Formats: sequence, structure tokens, C-alpha cells
Amino acid sequence: DEPWVAVMGFGMDQLEIELEEAFPMTVRLVDTGGEPVTGAEVVVRPAGEGQEQAIIARVMGIGATEEPHTRFKETEPGVYVADALTPGLYYVEGRSRGLAPVVETHDLWDGEADLTLTLPTGYSLDLKVIAAGTGEPVPAARASVVRTENWFMLRSLATGLTDEEGQVRLGPYTTTRPESEQKSGMSWGAPDELRVVVRHPRFADST
Repeated sequence: DEPWVAVMGFGMDQLEIELEEAFPMTVRLVDTGGEPVTGAEVVVRPAGEGQEQAIIARVMGIGATEEPHTRFKETEPGVYVADALTPGLYYVEGRSRGLAPVVETHDLWDGEADLTLTLPTGYSLDLKVIAAGTGEPVPAARASVVRTENWFMLRSLATGLTDEEGQVRLGPYTTTRPESEQKSGMSWGAPDELRVVVRHPRFADST
């Protein structure tokens, strides 16, 4: 059920598209103690041509990669299955509330895939935002924990809005670079510095 696109030139009246045989994929999600993670979400993204530009878009927050049509179903505790995926290279991401997300690369070419992702507990940050001068809490401020990707780009690790008391819990997040980004060549001498960025329309940005 994945879309295929071909370009037709002027004068063409016939087009043949060959669809590859699809394979199932099984993803097992466990925590650091080896226990299955239930009620989670598994997302796959093609890692083909143009993926570097998609990573840049997500890093800069200027766009979002369209989610594939493939949906994973939890067939037993911690086991998530998709019936059919087109052969290719994929980024496979496991997400669960209370645990840090994990992304790995998988090459699906030779048949059914069965892989295991370990979701770490990760880190969380309790943050309070107050107005300079008055010390009053600032609600509805957007706060983020970001990591320096290189000398001019930041990647958001966790984002949230402050409540009426100016407080927000950011995370959980992991400081380990996803395998997909390690292989993408997007880390051009980045110092791996973590920062907290706070934005609100009535105040100057704070880092």
C-alpha cells in the first residue's frame, strides 16, 4: 500500500510500473531490563534518496516527513507486526510514554524481518519559567531540550508547554545519537552540547 511515482514525458501513452514483493516486519520492544514494552508505537520511514534533506527539515523544524501508510499491530505483549513492507532500507522507531524513543536502521531485502529495540529510561528535566524582574510564572511558554548537531543547527530532543505555574517536565529523552543519524553523516564536527531553549511571544527568547 505504499505509493509509487513515475515521471511521464511528452508523447508517452504507456507506462509500466513493477511492484516488488512485500515482506512482513516484526519489531520487539523491550526496556533495559528485558521486559516487553506494551501499548507503544512503531513507525518506519524510508531511508532512501533525499533522506538527508528530510533529517535537516526535522532538525530545523521547518517540515515533517510524511508518515508511511504501514501500521504495526501489537500481536502479543511487546511484539509489533506489519504485514507487508516494500523491500528497502528503513529507519525503524519505537516510541512509548515514559521511555526515550529509539531509532535504528534496517535493511529489508531478503524476506521477513525480526528485530528488537531496547527503549532506555532516558533523562527528564523539570523546568520552571519565570518573568525577569517580577519573578511571576510564565504559562504557555514553549521549552525544549536541544542538542547541537553541528556549528549552525540544533536538534530538539524534548519539547513541552509550561502550565499555569510556569512548570513543565521535558522528556524522557536520550543523549545518544540515533543510529540513523550516525550513519547519515549529518554530524559535521558537532560539539554535542545540550541546551534549554525557551520561547514565548511576549518575551525575548532565552537559551
